[in-house]
Amino acid sequence: MEKKDLEGYLEFFSYLVNCNINKELADLLNAADESQIHTFGWPIGVVLHNDKGPKPYTQNGIKAIIDDTRRNSFDYWTLDRDGKYYILASLFEDTRAKKKIFIDTRTIRTAELFLRTARLYKLLGVPEKEVIACKIEYGGLLDRGLTAANPLRAISFSYERKCSVDVISKEYIEPISQFLNKERLKEIVYEVIKSITEMCEMFVPSKTEVTDKIVEEFLQGRIS
Repeated sequence: MEKKDLEGYLEFFSYLVNCNINKELADLLNAADESQIHTFGWPIGVVLHNDKGPKPYTQNGIKAIIDDTRRNSFDYWTLDRDGKYYILASLFEDTRAKKKIFIDTRTIRTAELFLRTARLYKLLGVPEKEVIACKIEYGGLLDRGLTAANPLRAISFSYERKCSVDVISKEYIEPISQFLNKERLKEIVYEVIKSITEMCEMFVPSKTEVTDKIVEEFLQGRIS
């Protein structure tokens, strides 16, 4: 399945800028498995231990495809020996509601994605000083209403502001350590979320009162 076939999607790609690695396939599998974050539902880049688990797709990498039409959920990822990492996943919102963007869910998932990726590289033996380049893209956003998954947060939206663009993306080139740094992670997450919400009738959330609080709870293993 391609991203154009999904109602909404998260696409992510990262690679090592200067560091050269050539890992065994078993090392890729172990790193992908151990770097999963289980705080919020089905982890990004999920590793299942059954017939849908990761498999070699070339001599140079592994991949997983999980297409659950019953849950309206799709997860696809690849990880190559040289550290190239790609994810394409449907949006959690599409399992719960029609044409919505949940600001709290996007905040959690964005934080999870960057933190999970940094941990993955560490488990592959890459020093924290090494730089990664990455791109995050959210698509299928046009005409979605901005709200929240948590009803207590949802009531703070006097009405659902509609998104006027279909795709937003952000790129980062930074040392792994920056994605592991709590304050920098909060900044990155806020930048990504703001790039979405600004397209919803120019809504700008409070960093300290909204996204920072959600990220802090996530880092403590709590979701509200």
